[in-house]
Amino acid sequence: MNFLKMGPVVLALFMAMGSVPSYGAMVKVGLMEEPKTLNVLGAKDIWASKVLLLSYQRLYYKDPSGRMLVPWLASDEPVWDPKTKTITFHLREGTWDDGTPFTSEDVVFTAELITKFRIPDYWNNWNFVQKVEALDPRTVRLHLTKPMATVWERTLTSVIIQKSRWKEIAQRAERLLEDNLRSQEAAGKSRSQAYVAALAKPLELLTSYPVTKPESMGPFVMQQWQRGAYIHMRRNDNFFALNKEIDGHKVGPHVEGVIFKIYANTDTAILALKKGDIDYLWWGIESGYLEDLRANPNIRIYSSLKSGYRYLGFNLRKAPMNDAAFRRAVAYLVDKDFIVQRILHTQGCRLDTVVPPTNPQYCLHNPPLYGNSMSWMERVEAAKKELKEAGYTWEVEPVAGEIAGQFKKKGGGLKLPGGLPVPPLNLLTPPADYDAQRAQTGNLIQQWLRDFGVPVNWRPMAFSALVKKVEAERDFDMFVSGWGALGHDPDYLRSFFHSRADVPEGKNACGYRNPEFDRIADLQVETMDQREREALVFKLQEILMKDLPYIPLYVPMNLEAVRADRFEGWVEMPGGIGNLWSFLQIRPKKR
Repeated sequence: MNFLKMGPVVLALFMAMGSVPSYGAMVKVGLMEEPKTLNVLGAKDIWASKVLLLSYQRLYYKDPSGRMLVPWLASDEPVWDPKTKTITFHLREGTWDDGTPFTSEDVVFTAELITKFRIPDYWNNWNFVQKVEALDPRTVRLHLTKPMATVWERTLTSVIIQKSRWKEIAQRAERLLEDNLRSQEAAGKSRSQAYVAALAKPLELLTSYPVTKPESMGPFVMQQWQRGAYIHMRRNDNFFALNKEIDGHKVGPHVEGVIFKIYANTDTAILALKKGDIDYLWWGIESGYLEDLRANPNIRIYSSLKSGYRYLGFNLRKAPMNDAAFRRAVAYLVDKDFIVQRILHTQGCRLDTVVPPTNPQYCLHNPPLYGNSMSWMERVEAAKKELKEAGYTWEVEPVAGEIAGQFKKKGGGLKLPGGLPVPPLNLLTPPADYDAQRAQTGNLIQQWLRDFGVPVNWRPMAFSALVKKVEAERDFDMFVSGWGALGHDPDYLRSFFHSRADVPEGKNACGYRNPEFDRIADLQVETMDQREREALVFKLQEILMKDLPYIPLYVPMNLEAVRADRFEGWVEMPGGIGNLWSFLQIRPKKR
């Protein structure tokens, strides 16, 4: 009985029964939502990215340690020529899943499509590339307008699409762009204004184009998408790395396929894992499920720090948040170790800078540690000293108790340096049903600050409403939020804190402005030498941890569960075991 030769009706029957036959070593993976689209140009949700990871490949990919880029579709290290501002590399031999050869024309086509139509999520990584040249079928040269260090970690790790598959739709989009451009110029707009306006419809055509079977250079090929139930991918026998060695690792895949099953809620997905209906739940396990899962001898829990973090943000446009002394006082009062122990139940670590420890190359080694190793009484005295030296006063000065977080005398009537009372402040967080850790952290910080004399109220609200308040309206005082999967390249610091990003919908929601930070941030991104760039990124973190536009709080732990009785060989990388290397290394467990 060959499972791969089953018809869709039989396969659907097995899926409806809640179990998949074991024939053919099919890995069953649970997802919490269905991908909204499998169009790689328009996919924005994480569920689509998980599925597309197995089809679309990149020129360079992280090694299993997560620290070094290794040639993937490329066959060698990229060569940078500072005189000509070019990068040259060669490609491996390979074929797409339809048997057509993979060549440098696919790379050129991908780059030109992204830059011409300014494809969201890709264009920022290519907009400094002036031209991409196919020197021969296996050699590519990138011409840059200026040195940009993000070319290594972002441009060269973009996915590559198949020219022959997308050529016709790209031509339609180009004709639409030309027609729109003529009409916009006829309306009296400048060339640049007309171009931006003319892009809307062709961009929509490209990003909303229906794709049910993505082309693949990867280890698996789309077999069937039964909407609302499952996605079936079979092994790609044309995979360029099949049974080869890359960076010292023997590459699979060693399984015949992957079944992604869709679940409506966490309880159902956890039950499916316990019953063996799925082999891996590709979603973080909440602490409430851990004890039960760890008691199951057939289930293994993997833990790793997430590549993002949580932070307390300030609106630097308003008093007293615009005062660095106030922000430092808050930093002394926020006991991160207490948060990690009591709220995260030790499933995470404190964070003292704005690059997480999962990125050891760029994480500042010795950042300022506000309150670390201090007693609670020492913390409160340090916070009071900061405010007193800046001219703040209290009607009732707080006095710390001996127990952490407690006060012998609660403060009240905190006044600004000019004598006016500190106005009532709001501390926004997502609700507990969205992220209990962030909500509880906000509640705890509120209590510490109120007892210290700061009139602050914790306000949990729907995440979409919080985003609108913070990013669009800029109508907030403080908020607890976080970043998800941060990439290895540290240029996100420029995105988060550069004054140019202090615009509606910009990522600099705090309104941080520091000319020295801006200068160094612009310099580091054009520094191609790795060591020189590291020093500049460290300097950026030193500036930020002195100014504290926001206070880094903690890095959550990513807890993932697999069936230990079915497959082995999962690869632990920064961020978890849900990565391409895992699907290339796992194999049926010998019984």
